[in-house]
Amino acid sequence: SGQIVKVLLSLNSDGYDYIIPDEGEFFIGDYVYVPFRLKQEVGVIISENNEPLGYDISKVKFISNKIDGYNLSQNQITFIKKVAEYNLSSLGNVLKMVIGFDSIFDNVKREKKNINYIPSYSEVELTTEQKNASIELSSKLNNGFSVSLLDGITGSGKTEVYMELIENVIAMNRQAILLIPEIALTYQTVLRFYKAFGDRVTFVNSKLSPGEKYDQFERAKRGEVDVVIGPRSALFV
Repeated sequence: SGQIVKVLLSLNSDGYDYIIPDEGEFFIGDYVYVPFRLKQEVGVIISENNEPLGYDISKVKFISNKIDGYNLSQNQITFIKKVAEYNLSSLGNVLKMVIGFDSIFDNVKREKKNINYIPSYSEVELTTEQKNASIELSSKLNNGFSVSLLDGITGSGKTEVYMELIENVIAMNRQAILLIPEIALTYQTVLRFYKAFGDRVTFVNSKLSPGEKYDQFERAKRGEVDVVIGPRSALFV
C-alpha cells in the first residue's frame, strides 16, 4: 500500500518508520514482525506517519508480516503513551512490560485444596488505624485518578487495608489491580489472595509469555477476573 506507519519496538525509543506491504491488512495496534538491524523483532503499529520523513524513503524497510491473534486497543496505546510521559520514559521501555508464571503459580493450582491453614480475610478484624485508612482511601474511589501514600513498616497491616479496598471496588462491580514487587510474589502471598478472592484473582509477572499474558488480558476483558496482582507489567494485562 506504501503507507508509512510508526512501529514501536520494546527498545529505548519512541518507534521506527516502516512501510506496510501490499499483501494483507494492517491496522493500528497490530503486532508485527519487522526487520531491525540483522534480525526480526516483534513490534506494534502505533500510528500512521503522514509527516515528511526528512530522509530518503528508500531507506525505509517493509513490515515482514502480521502476527495474527494479538493486538493492542487504542486505549492501551494511549495508556502506554501516558505512562511514558508521566514517568519521563520512552514508549519502547513501557512496551517492554506489555510484551514480555513462575513455578509458584503452578504449585498454587495443584494445592488450592490445602489452603485452609491460611486465615481467611473475612476472619481478620481491622484495627482502628486500618479502618480509618480504609475509609479515607475508599472515599476517593469515585474521584478519578489520585495518589495516596499508606505509610507503615513491614508487618504493620497494610495488606489488610488493600484487601478491604479491593473488596469495596468489587462491590462496585469494578476490577482492581494490586501492584507489588516480584520479590513479594511468594507462595504464601499467592495462597493468601486465593483464599480471599478464589478463582477470580489472577497473578502475572515478567516471566509470563506473550500468549499467557494475552490469555489473562482476555479473561479480565470478559469479566472473569476481579483482581489482577503483579509487578508493574500487570498494568498492561
